[in-house]
Amino acid sequence: MTNRAKLLNLWLWPLFGCVIGWQYIFEGLNDPIHTDALNTYLPAARALLDQGWAFLASPASFRVVPLGYAWPALWGADPVWIRWANCVLWAGCVFSAWRCAILLGGFRAGVVTVLLLALHPELITYFPTELTEPIFLFGLFGWLWTLAEWLISRNESRGLQALSAFFLTLTLLSRPVLQLLVPLLLIGTLAVAWQLRRSHGATHLMTARLCRQMALTLAASLVLPALLVLKNGFYFGLWGLGTGSGTGLYLGTHPLFQGAEPAFLGFDYDVNDLVFMVGGDADHLSLAGDRAAKAVAFAHLSAMSLGEAMTFFARKLWWWMAHHPASLAAHGSVLRKVRLFEWLALVACASHMLWVAWRSGWSDLRRRVPAPGWPLALPTLVEGTAARQVVVLLLLFGFGGLLLAQLLPILYNSRYSSALLDPWLMLLTGFSVAYFAHPYQLRANLYRSRWHLSLMGRKIAANQRARVWPEALAIPALIVLAVMVFNTIRRYEVVAIDASNMPPHRQRLTLAADADVSANGMTRQPDGQWLMTESPAALVIPVSAEQVAALKIEPPYNALWDIRLTIRSDRARDCRTADVAYTRPAAAIPGHVSRLPLRPDSPPRRYAIHANKDLRPGEAGDLRIALHCPAGTTVQWHGARLLESLYAESAYRQRIRP
Repeated sequence: MTNRAKLLNLWLWPLFGCVIGWQYIFEGLNDPIHTDALNTYLPAARALLDQGWAFLASPASFRVVPLGYAWPALWGADPVWIRWANCVLWAGCVFSAWRCAILLGGFRAGVVTVLLLALHPELITYFPTELTEPIFLFGLFGWLWTLAEWLISRNESRGLQALSAFFLTLTLLSRPVLQLLVPLLLIGTLAVAWQLRRSHGATHLMTARLCRQMALTLAASLVLPALLVLKNGFYFGLWGLGTGSGTGLYLGTHPLFQGAEPAFLGFDYDVNDLVFMVGGDADHLSLAGDRAAKAVAFAHLSAMSLGEAMTFFARKLWWWMAHHPASLAAHGSVLRKVRLFEWLALVACASHMLWVAWRSGWSDLRRRVPAPGWPLALPTLVEGTAARQVVVLLLLFGFGGLLLAQLLPILYNSRYSSALLDPWLMLLTGFSVAYFAHPYQLRANLYRSRWHLSLMGRKIAANQRARVWPEALAIPALIVLAVMVFNTIRRYEVVAIDASNMPPHRQRLTLAADADVSANGMTRQPDGQWLMTESPAALVIPVSAEQVAALKIEPPYNALWDIRLTIRSDRARDCRTADVAYTRPAAAIPGHVSRLPLRPDSPPRRYAIHANKDLRPGEAGDLRIALHCPAGTTVQWHGARLLESLYAESAYRQRIRP
């Protein structure tokens, strides 16, 4: 490839990624303002503009991370100007990701990474907003690029180190999820440098020098965050960059919400109720509210049994790794399909690299690692570049893994999962694809006025035969496997309230087993059971005006239906779900959170579903349970209760109130 073609490729793919993002941002310049920005970020930015430096001495300054108000204030807190400025941040993300990827795994790694970033169904949606995700991603991708530039291309200039510290500072001040990992890395680099201080080997001397440079960069990135922490500590008694972590921990360990967004199961946030009990103010970002929420979260974690913790966090780990089904309903199934492909590609690449290293040694693995892309061309590569690439890979994998572990007790939503985990996964996936594609060349030739496209294997070593099959099937096989895993999981995945492990509650309404139940598509049997004659078929349980009036005296904030049914079917596979609705004079249409997963077996089962919004009895009507089971299924009604969740009240009484 000529230098001109290389230069074209160097700019073509990142420009392609920029254009896709810019088009989306331009279309969203006048979109509505996000709730978090409207209620938190923009008011803080306007206060900064009005009060100047005095704003930093007010309690409002710690209710949001520093760049949450400083970045919007830089653009006059004008949403349109902020979104225009985010176009620059998007370009910075694309070019940083591109450069980091081609240093890590060559041109193909760069192409894959840019495509994953530009075509991501969710990340780009945060750039035409006033949220902190754009500035965080800009800082994170920039820091990872400088890390690869420093270690792989051996650029040890002071300017690059200063730029690296700047980018890392941006990440810490915009979304401080690395505030624990960066000090740990600083301590680790200092420890290695101290251990090697008296070594005289060339490799040890180089490692010690790089560790000292890394330590200096990390320390510089912590200066401004540390000053802000000291300011908050001495002024307000808050030894952190801001509040909000308490709410994240409280909701992330909430047993009823299963550590995810309450809306996923039809509930509303109850953290403000807890905070109001503490200080009479429902502001969960206040210092007292943040501490109270954090105390409840830690107390609940300490009270968990080992089995409960394993079940709870295994479920959350899966959602962090592959997204919650409610997130797929919002952003499309491609969100999980791509994430599954990323994990499979990463596992396959790591497994193959370990197998090659164990079977053939480092020399063979070094030949298989794709060389960094242009302008660090093959003739200029020096000995040890492959080792440096592997070191950067291990750093990415280690940082990403530690971040995933750190996120487990935090509130899950797809916004956090995509913004915090995908940058690492994109770069690692780009390398993985490049690693499997490295032994092959795709050539296009013009012969006799016709284009000929060919896939050719190339020798990794002088004594090795060039092969195309079966290794060329690795990437297509991973794509097919990701789709198969997605379809299998979708068939069996259940998202529902755990009726056997519900938090404290009180009973507000009872529908007895001997209630005047009617049915559509069922016939009553002499033993009191119902036999389905068509599918779907529905049980209809009346709720009287007196029961509704008693419920309205003190309306519950978060309520749920506790339903007891026995379902028997010879075709259990075809009896999986029921739609629950509360019908008034105008029939309610159940949404996705009003769907119950069923277990058609002999014992009576408890099923729980929220009783908020359309499922809350607001007037006399019927609780309608439509079962999607085959004809011939028998159903026995054992009654139902409407329960009010008392988790916040119980947590306050047991763990906070003096």
